Amino acid sequence: SRAESSTDGDRSTAWKSEKGNPQWLAVDLGEIQTISRIELSWDWGVSSKSFLIQVSEDGEIWDTVKAVKEEILRTETIRFAATQTRWIRLFFTGKDDGEGYSLYEFAVYH
Repeated sequence: SRAESSTDGDRSTAWKSEKGNPQWLAVDLGEIQTISRIELSWDWGVSSKSFLIQVSEDGEIWDTVKAVKEEILRTETIRFAATQTRWIRLFFTGKDDGEGYSLYEFAVYH
């Protein structure tokens, strides 16, 4: 489904992945910015997932800034060392139980 649904500020719309792994969702911040945390609002059906938070200046070469392997809460804030980037993505590496991933909102903060 449309990636824009994850960044539109509307928690009633969601991005849903295809089934299977790997899956990923990337967001272009429009310019190089310094970021240090993201807030994710998940569909209730999501739990026990693993994913990497990755950054890129060009949308081609990615560096991992945090690996998440834990029970996922409905809404969670994930902090990492401040980093300069234009692109940020969630790269899913865990079991998706055949349902894919569903994310209502993906917010990025300085």
